[in-house]
Amino acid sequence: MQKFSYVMSWVCLVLAVVSAVFCYLKGQTLGFNHVIPASAGATAFFFMTAGGVLMTIGTTNLPKLHFDKDEL
Repeated sequence: MQKFSYVMSWVCLVLAVVSAVFCYLKGQTLGFNHVIPASAGATAFFFMTAGGVLMTIGTTNLPKLHFDKDEL
């Protein structure tokens, strides 16, 4: 599960960059006060923070997270 979180963190970070570029390009044509660049900026922020959380989950060294039958 950690490997999947690590891979998805990179996907989120790439989507954050794509959203930021889209926000910048639409902001140049429509103005940054328009709803489309604003929502693209919010999307970039979401993907950036989700990527950071997933990166933390994916790179954390977790011990065994299951109980042995003897311990129950």
